[in-house]
Amino acid sequence: MSKITLELPQTLLETIQQQASASDKTVSEYVADLIGEKLPSPVTKTSQFDSFHQEVAAFENLKPDLLKRYAGQFVAIYQGQVVGYGEDETVLFRQMLARYGAVPCYIEKVAPETPRRARMPSIRVKAV
Repeated sequence: MSKITLELPQTLLETIQQQASASDKTVSEYVADLIGEKLPSPVTKTSQFDSFHQEVAAFENLKPDLLKRYAGQFVAIYQGQVVGYGEDETVLFRQMLARYGAVPCYIEKVAPETPRRARMPSIRVKAV
């Protein structure tokens, strides 16, 4: 375990000590538990990748309704729901970043041909 030193107002320290005592914990245990509850769980690259693909799938599932309501606009999909929309993709991206932070969020223009798909053929070069 690592150590850290904090400067706290006396009243806050006393409150923490009282709460720790009431919980039958040391101050360190109490503060660690309190901070652990407030922090988001660690996100791995794999879970971000999976989450992003879930947002893309949600876009596909919602697409018939999206076409009726948001045709021609960009929508932001987060946790399977539309959480924002607008005419400008960059503005929408900045809004989502400010609101949710760096989370897997899918932003796409609502049009019959979206999401855009690309085929990436590969070339094999044979050494002679």
